[in-house]
Amino acid sequence: MGWFGFFVLCLIGILHAEIVEWTAEGAVTRAEGTFGEGGIAPDDEVSMTFFYNDDAGFVVTAMNFLQEDRAYYEEVNLGIKVVIGERIWEGSVENGVEGIPQTLLARFGQVPERMNLELREVESAEFVSFPLSDGGGIDILGMEIRGSNALLGDGIDVASINLDQISSATGSIMTGGVELRFSLDLASIAVGIQGGGPTGPEALELGIEVVDSDVAPIILVWQSSLGVKYLVEQSISLKDDDWSPIEAIDGTGDVIDYPLTQSPGPRFYRLVIPEVQR
Repeated sequence: MGWFGFFVLCLIGILHAEIVEWTAEGAVTRAEGTFGEGGIAPDDEVSMTFFYNDDAGFVVTAMNFLQEDRAYYEEVNLGIKVVIGERIWEGSVENGVEGIPQTLLARFGQVPERMNLELREVESAEFVSFPLSDGGGIDILGMEIRGSNALLGDGIDVASINLDQISSATGSIMTGGVELRFSLDLASIAVGIQGGGPTGPEALELGIEVVDSDVAPIILVWQSSLGVKYLVEQSISLKDDDWSPIEAIDGTGDVIDYPLTQSPGPRFYRLVIPEVQR
C-alpha cells in the first residue's frame, strides 16, 4: 500500500464524540418575588454551563423553504447549571418528552436562527439543586441562543456552531410562575466537547488534497468553527498510545487548509479537540 493509501485509512479512523458543552458568564437582568427576596439583584454575576448529546433523536416540527425546526428529545442528555453567588441551580434529563414544550428546539435557516433548551421538573427533568424553589413542582431552567441564519450550519454539533454569529444569549430560572432572568456576555461564550465525554474527540469531516509539490504533497482540509482549537496528530499505527501531536490550530470559522510536510515512511493523521475550550 502506498503513502496515499495510508491517508485514506486515517480518514476512516477518526474518532467520534457526542456531548457538546457551552460555558459563559453574564449578569442577572431581573429577579422577581422569591429571588429578589432571597437577596439576588440585577447585575449580580452569573456563570452558566449547559451540555447535550448532538446525536440525539429529533423530529421535524416545522419546515418550509426558509425554515426547519428540529425538536431533539431521544437520548438528548441535556444538562444545565447556573451559578449566582453561592447558589447553584443544576438539573438534567436523559430523554425529553416528544411534543410541546420541547426539551431542545433548534431552528435552522430562519432569522433569527436559535436554540431553546428547557428543563422542567414536570417533564422528567431531575434537579440536583434548585434553591429558592416554592416546592410546588413547577421548577424550570431555560436557555435561549439567537443569531443569524449562519449560527447553526447543518446541526448542533461543535463543528456546525458559529460563535461569531450569535446575537443574544439569555436564560431564566422559574419557580411557581416567579422568574429570574439573566443575559450572557457574548464574548465569554465558549463551546467544545465535554471533558471526559463518552466517546473522546469530536467527529470531523476531514478531507485530503494531493498537490504537485515535493515539500507538502498532502493538504488536510476541514471546516473549522471559531473559538475551537484543533490538534493535528500523527502516528505510524492506529494504536491509541502511538499518536503524537504536530500542531494546535485555532478555528477561524472558515475552511482550513493544512499542508503536511512529507515524513519518512507512511503516517496516519487525525484531528482531535483535546478539551473543552474556555
